[in-house]
Amino acid sequence: MPRPKCRVVLDTNVVVSSLWGGNPGRVVDLWKHGSLLLLVSLPILKENLSVLARFGLNDDQLKERGLLFLESPFSTVVHPTSHVDVIKKDPTDNLFLDCALEGRADFVVSGDNHLLEVRSFRGMPIVSPARLLQEFLEK
Repeated sequence: MPRPKCRVVLDTNVVVSSLWGGNPGRVVDLWKHGSLLLLVSLPILKENLSVLARFGLNDDQLKERGLLFLESPFSTVVHPTSHVDVIKKDPTDNLFLDCALEGRADFVVSGDNHLLEVRSFRGMPIVSPARLLQEFLEK
């Protein structure tokens, strides 16, 4: 089994956008194939499943996605013990930073401007899927 090269937190918009492929799909594929270790918290999982349900995934598909996040050998569930208040315009985005901090992420990957505007959080770059792919391919 390959050993993941870096630890990432994926924003919900990356997970949802991966349904249509593109760079978000490539990032999710890297995770599914073991090149990335996905850090996920229960609040992130809940948000992901809630948003995916709005895109027409049925209960079986949602259950399958949830199990993928929780049971993949390339995922780690983290339980943040502290909560930051960095993003004021959309406070729910802070849950990705909480997870990244607790899980010692190498990257937070997002297409959300509120997160991308922060650029870096306690030494962890916040990057778009395209930028992560560029970083990943350079290593």
